[in-house]
Amino acid sequence: MSKYFGYRDDIDEFKYSSGAGKLGLLGKMALKTVANVGIFAVTELPKAMINEAAEKAGRVINNENATDEQKQKARKVLDTADQFNQKYNK
Repeated sequence: MSKYFGYRDDIDEFKYSSGAGKLGLLGKMALKTVANVGIFAVTELPKAMINEAAEKAGRVINNENATDEQKQKARKVLDTADQFNQKYNK
């Protein structure tokens, strides 16, 4: 079962419905779209943001021109990313 709402049945029903029925189905599909965006924002976006921050932190750590303070902050970002991934990527 997908974590997102599907449209296949709604599209099939849309083909054979009347004007008022089509309007209701369009509203239903619009709400599913909003819900899917919300699900994405809560489930996928934080993972992507954490991983992107970890990649950038890795580049800072490997940069010989970075200061000790920058490298220390980058290590904190990597530690936070590791904690997040251990907790939420089971």
